[in-house]
Amino acid sequence: FHLIVNPIPIPNVNIPDFEQCDYNAPTGAEVFDLGSWIPQITGLSGVTITFYDNPADAQTQTAALPNFYTNTSNPQQIWFNIADNVTGCNTTGSFNLVVNLLPVAVTPPAIFECSNGTVLTAIFDLTVNEAAIRNGVPGLTVSWYTTPADAQSGNFPIGSPSTYPGNDNDIIYVRVQDDATGCFSTTTQLLRVTQGPLAVTPQPLQYCDPNNDGFGEFDLNDATDEITGGPLAPGSGISVSYHETPDDANIGANPIPLNIPYNNIDPWSQILYVRVFYTLTGCANYVQLKLNVNRTPEATEPADYPLCDTTGAVHFEAFNLTTRIP
Repeated sequence: FHLIVNPIPIPNVNIPDFEQCDYNAPTGAEVFDLGSWIPQITGLSGVTITFYDNPADAQTQTAALPNFYTNTSNPQQIWFNIADNVTGCNTTGSFNLVVNLLPVAVTPPAIFECSNGTVLTAIFDLTVNEAAIRNGVPGLTVSWYTTPADAQSGNFPIGSPSTYPGNDNDIIYVRVQDDATGCFSTTTQLLRVTQGPLAVTPQPLQYCDPNNDGFGEFDLNDATDEITGGPLAPGSGISVSYHETPDDANIGANPIPLNIPYNNIDPWSQILYVRVFYTLTGCANYVQLKLNVNRTPEATEPADYPLCDTTGAVHFEAFNLTTRIP
């Protein structure tokens, strides 16, 4: 007769934890499809794998767990038995079920922006509340979406969240994802638009420079009506100020006096920064005004142009003035 020793099926050396996100929070219990983890356990064919909650049952192959199993602790060690379908030889091993916590997504305060005119539309920087949404926790990625379905799937995020054109009372859907586990939570961001003053970019002011030194005098009031879309009615609550730097314009500091002409400080061409402020809402909009100093052509007084009185009409002759252009 023959003595035959059959090999036992050997599982993979390093079986990773089977991780799920705690979408049923705060229970810490999730449904695991144990059968889906078989490729992580072994790449062998011709074997049957069953799952158990203790090593004794795994060795005796009794009280096997269902494939769709809800963990009873977190983490939980799960045992398996690999049996050769032909020889019946088997071995056991284990891996862990782990339910990862969801990241906390804090609902941020509304973002307020000012419109340019009567239409309640403005450009928003959605990222200003990112730290508040993450609650200061590192290792989290924040993205923004226009629909709740996209926030859940992670598809079609807003491409330029720092320059998002939004309307009053728009709701933006925010996804906060843990970089380590891939688990995510969602929240919402409310956008509010406050009416701001109309601010139209004006045509440049022009100055003809008689001495061609690149400097001149400008009456900045000449641009105000164009910037505000027409003359301002008394009591409109709108004020216009001109500034030499954008920082001054942003805070309304160091306005240029409008009761005297302004002398440009940069030769030939200069940009001024205009602040249009609406006292009723506290909103301001900003445009730029260009000042152009234009060269004046120089003219030399020509010598007298004499002609002889030959036509017969006393004291009258035809003069070709174009001959004096050079």
